[in-house]
Amino acid sequence: GCADVNNDDDDLLSEVASLAQIPTCTSGTWCQETAPVSSILYTVWAQSFNDVFAVGNDGVILRRLNNEEWASMASGTSVHLRGVWGTSSSNVWVVGNAGTVLRFDGTNWSPVTIPTTSDLGAVWLSSAGTVWIVGAAKVWRSTDNGVNWTSWTRTGILLSISGTNDSNVWATGENTQAHKWNGSTWSNVNPGAGTNYFSVLYLASNNVWVAPLTPASRRFTNKWNSVTAPAGT
Repeated sequence: GCADVNNDDDDLLSEVASLAQIPTCTSGTWCQETAPVSSILYTVWAQSFNDVFAVGNDGVILRRLNNEEWASMASGTSVHLRGVWGTSSSNVWVVGNAGTVLRFDGTNWSPVTIPTTSDLGAVWLSSAGTVWIVGAAKVWRSTDNGVNWTSWTRTGILLSISGTNDSNVWATGENTQAHKWNGSTWSNVNPGAGTNYFSVLYLASNNVWVAPLTPASRRFTNKWNSVTAPAGT
């Protein structure tokens, strides 16, 4: 009986110590949180303030639920994962190296077949059933939850994709510029800062952001302008 009590006390202390890793974060500031893995993390997606997913090397998928500590999830793979996006906590997609695509149904992660073995860099969903993925020099789209795929060949190594709907999608990456989808065709866009852009965020036709190699982001309003990051970033 005494041993059980002591174990319970140890468990309680362990839980308190673990919860202490999540700091109180003042609104409008950045706060550092400790991940329970040593693998490099690459991408994060938040379904809400209380439900956040992060992915990284070695098949790592982490989830931070109900403002508690980060927990590892069973991904079923050891490949490096690069992108995560979803439409709800029961419809989350992850992509990674060697054509890896995973989908979370609210309980388990399951593999999704895509006709490529190329490294995949990012995923974005325009609706619950329409999935966009970029990797190597291609953009992939499925309108039926990953059963069938359509692809378009672009240039460079695509690393990021963003949009607001199926007629407003942007992609970009390494050794390329920006690529814009208008619902029927792709066109090239030159943000004016070279050919390496590691992320893109499309908010509206007059509010598009890209992140080039130099620490000055580019934002399009009625033309492209530099937005300089703080020194050392």
